[in-house]
Order: sequence, then structure tokens, then C-alpha cells
Amino acid sequence: MKTLIVLDSTHQVPFRRAKRAILEVADHIGLFFEVLDIAWLRLTERDLRPYALVILGQEGIAKSLSHEEFSVLFRRMTQGMGLVLLDGYLPGYPASFLSGLNATGWQDERTAAVRILPSHWISQRTAAQTVDLLQPLACHSYRRMPGWNPFLVSETSASVAAAAQFGRGKVVLFGLPAAVWQDDYLGHGAGLDGILWKSLVWAAHKPFPIKAMPPYVTARVNAACGSARASDICRRFSYLDTLARFQFVPAVGLYVKQCVADDMEVVRRAYYGGRAEFSAQAFACPAGGQPEPIYLRQDGSEFSDEEIADHFAYLDRTFASWDIRQARTLNALRGEVGRACLPFLRERGQTFLMNSTPLGRRSVDALPPGWELKPYGKPWFVLDAAMEARDFFVCVSQPPIALPRGMSDDFLAGCTSCDREFSSPDIPAAITQGTTQILSGLENLVFGCLSTSEERISRLRPAEWEEVVRGISLQIAGVPHLFRSYDQISACAANRMRFEIASAEEKDGLTILLKGESRQPAYLTLFLDETAGTVRQTFLEVPPFEKTVVLNFRL
Repeated sequence: MKTLIVLDSTHQVPFRRAKRAILEVADHIGLFFEVLDIAWLRLTERDLRPYALVILGQEGIAKSLSHEEFSVLFRRMTQGMGLVLLDGYLPGYPASFLSGLNATGWQDERTAAVRILPSHWISQRTAAQTVDLLQPLACHSYRRMPGWNPFLVSETSASVAAAAQFGRGKVVLFGLPAAVWQDDYLGHGAGLDGILWKSLVWAAHKPFPIKAMPPYVTARVNAACGSARASDICRRFSYLDTLARFQFVPAVGLYVKQCVADDMEVVRRAYYGGRAEFSAQAFACPAGGQPEPIYLRQDGSEFSDEEIADHFAYLDRTFASWDIRQARTLNALRGEVGRACLPFLRERGQTFLMNSTPLGRRSVDALPPGWELKPYGKPWFVLDAAMEARDFFVCVSQPPIALPRGMSDDFLAGCTSCDREFSSPDIPAAITQGTTQILSGLENLVFGCLSTSEERISRLRPAEWEEVVRGISLQIAGVPHLFRSYDQISACAANRMRFEIASAEEKDGLTILLKGESRQPAYLTLFLDETAGTVRQTFLEVPPFEKTVVLNFRL
């Protein structure tokens, strides 16, 4: 059940680039893996026996392997081991190896886009059907691949990734070079990550456990003040009822001074019924003006200690009068949180952040040198401790939506009359953008989050909002997902960083050794082969533990 990633440190540039291409992926999706540097150790058939999957993950790695080592890989693959050829440089492979795979006849080409064919389990239910590259990329493609199932094609419709089974084993071959995972061509979190991790899972010998984020789905609503908006859908926060009917548990960022007393009974019912979470996003936003911040001045300077103390005292009194507690995951205005706030947030247990803006900075400020949060240094997908204060955990899934006038993280952007975008709502576009936002988070193994603002919701009639949420729910129905609150997802993500798979073996069931600690119930993801080349996903519960725990599961 272990994965072996084969690299070669004698070729320093591609060796360093392999960190981004595959090692960060392996860490993020929770593979039970180790690295073999063939500059020091070679591949032997005996040494390969414990592995469920072997990944050739470094650009040009094929040139570093001998013909005998390729023969060993082929034999072990036909005996049941999974093999993923991720480097993409086909000229480096021995002709006899490619012939054995029935993968001869490749051609050179350049492509500026990749199209996903939903013909295989690997490529089904993706957020995008076509992924544009940042610049044309040289690749190797096939016009014909007898016995293979292509799932990625170039602009010329030639296959650049395909899957096949040989004997008892499976192999996935990429004609796209591993350079595609570098940010100057595409990078991670940009449309192909679901294809990548599902390629690894599909090829691997089963059962195959990983320590991935469960497929959680939630929602967030910014700039909320309920009945203070002259809109039927916002009166008494009625849009929350619609989200609840479709099982969404939204995190609501409040403009606290604008919330009206008549709404508080509705807020309490949602809070105590587990149907919504609430946190203070800003004090208020005057008509036509800028929101009044709580945690950092608009110019990026810190509030004084006295001012911050007054702010938190006001929030304490206000939420106490509403008889609810603030969510542990802070939804700050524009994600801007000053360092002076941190002691007050720690005291109140609000140590989760749903924005990736560095602490003490404005969202429009340039990122500081060396800023790179896991998994891939992309601000729209983050599951990592804040660099400025490691006891704060950043939990973000806000994939950008491309619009004619730029990018937005609001799935209703371009679909309502808000900001003079449209005179009437575009319901099909809202459904498509919301579905894409959720699927993108899920396929990147972060989480799915439907993100919007109350201002845009207010431009919809109740029936229109219902149609949008129902449409999104129907679109994601065929994808494995579990609805959870943002706080539950943040806690799960932070807890997941505390333990790892130390060993796994199949003997009278499945035995897994975990090391580290788990402060709450957690889950591993287990994949099992089904018929017709499909894979079944299930979950293994992990109890709280300290240091180590051995878990036994029936298969």
C-alpha cells in the first residue's frame, strides 16, 4: 500500500522542480510514500515488492534508468503493481519498454490547451472541460493508442495522457511533461489536479488508503446584515432557510452594527439548530461608502491597543445580547487581520482564518518574500498554519471565477444587477459558476465552498435564489461530498496536519499504523477497485489518539 516516488538528484534542476511537480502533491493528498533517489540506490525486483504504486515523477527520469530497471518495472506492473509515468519525456524510454506497453508511435507537438475527455474514471466530473496553459508547451502525443483509454488530449485532439491495464497491473502514461506542474506553464490548483491524484489512485494496487481531506462542502456569505437590506430574500435572513433546505451550513460574515433586533430570533434558531455560523466581518457599511473595519485600518495600519480592546468588548457585548457565540473561523473584511488582534482572537478561541491575506497586511498589498502556504502557495487554496503566527490556521477554498472584466471569488459575480452588471439575473450562469466553485475545491482535495455576498443575493427574488441553490445541488449530486460547517472543516484540516500513515498492510483485513496525534475523530480515505475500471471511495474512521495507534478494518 506504499508508494515509491523515483527521482534522481544528479540532475539538480529537474530534481528541484520535482518538489512542485509531485512531492507537494504526495504530501497534500496524504500518500503513504517514500522517495528513492537512484543516484544512491537502484531499482530491483525484490525491493519493489512492497509497493502498491511507483511514480516516475521527475522530468527526464527515464534517461537515468537502465533497460534492466525498466524490465523490472514492467514485470512488477503486470503482477499487480501500479505504475504512473509522470515525467512525460517519451524519447527517454527504451523502445522495448514502450513496445511492451503498446505505446509506440508518439509524435512531437506543442499545445496551448488541454481538453479533458470524460471517458474514464480518472477524468469524470471535473470542474473544467478545457484547461488553458499560460504558454504553449512541448509535449508528446499519440494519434492511435490501441488498448489504451485516453483522457487528456491536445489542441489537435491527439492523446497526451491515457490509462491501460496489463496483466494484473495498471499504468498511466502522460505525454505532457512534468513541467506542466510549474507555475510558468500551469501549476497546481489550476484545473488538472483532480486528474493527477485520480491517476495515482486508479493505477495503485488496492486497497489503497490515503490521508486526504474528506470531500466536505460548505458555503460562506459575506457582508451580511439581513433585514437592513431592502430585499425580500434578505428579510429576516430568509436566504439561510433556502441554503438549509439543501443542507448547506453557511459561515455568515456580519456587518454587526447594521443587524436589527427583529432578526435575532432567526439568527439564534439558525445558530442553535446547527444551520449556520456567524462571525463579525465589519462594523457597518454606509450607503455608497466603505465598510468600517474591525481588525485592521483601511490604510493597513494597526489600531491602537485601546481601540482594539474596545472593538472586541463591543463584539462580546453584542454577541452576548444575541445569545450566540462567534464562529471559531474568522471571516474578516477582505481577510485583513492586524497583529494587534491576535491576543484577543486567541482568548476567544478564534484561531481559524478563512482568508489567506498575510496577518498585518491589506489584501491589495504584495505578498511578502517567501510567502507560500500549503499545499501549493496559491491564495485561493490554503490549508496551513499562518506564517506570521503558527497557532493560527488558514483554511481557504475560493477558486477564482473568470469574468469578462477580470476574476472574482463570488459565484454570483456577473449574474445579478449588483454593480450594474446585468439588469436581470442569469440563473444558468450562476448555477454553472457555483457548481464549478464547489467541484474545483473538491477535485483539489481541499473542500468545496460556495462563496458569495449578501449584497448579490439581495438582487435575486426568493424563487430565483431557490432555483440557483437547487440547480447547484443537482449538479454536484453525482460527486461524493459531505456537508459540514466551516468550523468543522477548519478543525478537521488543522487536525489532519498532526498525524501521518506510518505503515499499512493487508492481512486478514486492513491494518494501519498512524503516528502523531489526533485531537478529534478523523478520517482516512480508502479506495477499492470495482468492475469496468471504476474505483470506489470509502472512509475509515480514526479515533482521537496520542503518539501512535494501530487500526484494524474489515474489507
